[in-house]
Amino acid sequence: SSEISTDLGEWLATAEQCVAGLRVQLIRQPRSPRPGRRRVFLGNSAGEHPALFSSTLASLEGLRTIDLAAWADGKVPAGFSAYQAPLYLVCVHGKRDQCCARLGMPVYSALDALEGEHVWQTSHLGGHRFAATLLCLPEGLCYGRVGVADVPALIDARRSGRVHDLDLFRGRTCHGAVAQAADACARRHVGNMSIHGLGKPSIERDGGD
Repeated sequence: SSEISTDLGEWLATAEQCVAGLRVQLIRQPRSPRPGRRRVFLGNSAGEHPALFSSTLASLEGLRTIDLAAWADGKVPAGFSAYQAPLYLVCVHGKRDQCCARLGMPVYSALDALEGEHVWQTSHLGGHRFAATLLCLPEGLCYGRVGVADVPALIDARRSGRVHDLDLFRGRTCHGAVAQAADACARRHVGNMSIHGLGKPSIERDGGD
């Protein structure tokens, strides 16, 4: 249903393997379809200055023209411009897990009512047992078990540079899985809710742990 050809799907899968840290999400806005053209976002969530850029392509095949290796080196690909607003991606991937659609759609609708064009439905974010899950870019803030009642406070927290409810916070996607868990745990311990307040976590191994 994504209209992505087998060849293009293989190209995207190869890109994820070859470009360090790259993750591809398929997004849509059913309320405002744009026949014949496709919106593309590139987000870099790392560091204290995360960035988001956007472009519009004439077709999905135009994805092949994006220089992702240059993007990974910090260069903005041709045709992309800065996107100043936060982007909210809500997982509604019901074919992957029915809970994502059943619990994700009400959260998407609540966000859409408040943030409109900056809210998109997305393919699987991971951790469907935490549905509804959502991702806020460019900071890469990942949340789980979000309910409709959480939406206004979550938006307000992002606007003020804070992380929302730590019971829902699953970490920042610019960190690995261990660092994401450590980040959430440390915030709970010290009470630091600033998005960038803890800096970049470092990981050390203690034997096999």
